[in-house]
Amino acid sequence: MSWIEGQHLGIVPLLEETWLVGGVKKQSVVARSSAEAEFRAVTHGICEALWVEKILQELKVPISPPIRRKRTLRSNNILFQRWKRGEETRHGFTGHLYDALCRNGISTFIDDENLRTGETIRPQLLQWIEAAKISIIVFSTNYAASTWCLDELVKILQCRRERNQLVFPVFYKVEPSDVRHQRNTYKEAVDAHEIRFGCHSQKVKEWKEALAETSNMKGFHLKQGYEFEFIQKIVSKALTGIPPRQLLIGDHMVGLQTRVVEVESHLYSKYRTLSNGESPKRKHYNNIAMLGIVGIGGSGKTTLAKALYNSICDRFECACFLFNVRKISDQEEGLVRLQQTLLSKLLGEGEIKVRSVEEGISMIKEKLSKKRALIVLDDVDKIEELKALAGECDWFSDKTRIIITTRDKYLLTAHEVEKIYEMKLLSDPESLELFCWNAFKMTGPKANYEDLSNQAIYYAQGLPLALKVIGSNLINKNLEEWKSALDKYEKNPPKDI
Repeated sequence: MSWIEGQHLGIVPLLEETWLVGGVKKQSVVARSSAEAEFRAVTHGICEALWVEKILQELKVPISPPIRRKRTLRSNNILFQRWKRGEETRHGFTGHLYDALCRNGISTFIDDENLRTGETIRPQLLQWIEAAKISIIVFSTNYAASTWCLDELVKILQCRRERNQLVFPVFYKVEPSDVRHQRNTYKEAVDAHEIRFGCHSQKVKEWKEALAETSNMKGFHLKQGYEFEFIQKIVSKALTGIPPRQLLIGDHMVGLQTRVVEVESHLYSKYRTLSNGESPKRKHYNNIAMLGIVGIGGSGKTTLAKALYNSICDRFECACFLFNVRKISDQEEGLVRLQQTLLSKLLGEGEIKVRSVEEGISMIKEKLSKKRALIVLDDVDKIEELKALAGECDWFSDKTRIIITTRDKYLLTAHEVEKIYEMKLLSDPESLELFCWNAFKMTGPKANYEDLSNQAIYYAQGLPLALKVIGSNLINKNLEEWKSALDKYEKNPPKDI
């Protein structure tokens, strides 16, 4: 015996399997095509269930506890809502979709059944819906039978209007027109709700409007075919709708935000005009920004690029930060590996195989030409690296932004990068603050350490990396140890600076 939500009288036990009781074969209740027939069926089911339960009690046969069939899967990015009874669903489509979301880096959880008790949705679930970036709604045969699902659907559409939440309807072996016009099982469910709440109920009216609105959205419809291919399409679409993950920068980044604002203004400003009034050579692509960040080692180019990436990545359809381009490209098949990483991250299709640099270039031009992408190429030192990863502006859409960090300014001009930001070293006050955060875990020096701290920032010459390394090496040391260490730094600077 299992339990489902009754159409009229709350939680009602119905028989779903064949039972032999006292030699008489009892069959499961079959839903009628009309509300009246359905009501008779439910009433008959109640009587039948009570009759069987009484016999079982007399025979002292234990009755299994209720088995709830309704689940909602959610994550910090996606709310995954569905209604589908039966063990085959848990271990079938919804289970596979859940697994695919998890395997693609989307933290997805099955929520607590206690979040839906009685007639209302608990506040915690409402908060999950509001916080979600995407809602995936799986419409199945019995979806509309659940008042909880319908209430959640109304809330999801509210978030779509007020919070620009993305909504992906999935029609799993049900016709969108049945959902839109409430036909077949959807008609039966709506009729039952009208009997329960009244034909002119505002609640039922909102449910019907929500079903119609969602079914008119562009979504996914599975009639037949391989479910794993269908699931992959859903996951790929979901991945493109989730903002890229923020990169770890660290604490106490002194002076960083000011420089982020400066670079961002360069990134979104128009290209310069030549003295004769003509636009640069790339005038046809002047909406595409290739920005170079140039500076000596340890000046904070990568940190600035990461902070800029975090600041603007949610404006893009997809984003990729390629670290250590110089180091990786020097390895065997290094450029091919970089191309594979770039394509895989921007397309969200798992690992993409590239057999040669030339094939990689063709794939980038073909697959990324219409993407609104953010690309960061970190620590580039050869023109071949730029030609393999971002050779021409017409490889990409006019909303793509490409950021390149390098120590070689000539490399940027050779690649016709129109915008170049030259790193500014830290001022003395900024240097002192950053140094003290690493040496004392505070904004200024301790008493009696003022002169030695100023000596340290003099050695560092405004380089953030040098200030961090020297400060970290001096933490918790006494004055004599400080003097000895600084004397050594003057003659032989640390190798990691």
